[in-house]
Amino acid sequence: MQVHPTLLPKRAVRTLAEKLAAGELTATTDEVAVWLKVSRPTVIACIRAGTLPGRQVGRQFRVSVPELAEMWGLNDTVSGGGPDVA
Repeated sequence: MQVHPTLLPKRAVRTLAEKLAAGELTATTDEVAVWLKVSRPTVIACIRAGTLPGRQVGRQFRVSVPELAEMWGLNDTVSGGGPDVA
């Protein structure tokens, strides 16, 4: 799932940046579903298909925040460079 950063909701980019800044390494499927404006089962299906970076932990799924930022091309944005998304 290659998504250009300008197509992502600004709230999603801001929340992802905040999670990274706080040192959080994972996000729940509910959080990612809200960011992408899709259902939770869709997020789980994408994790299982390998299009979202995530893992199953027990009965729950977790999405890797750093890998998600890298996949979305937000590393420059999150580290302070890149386009203004606020």
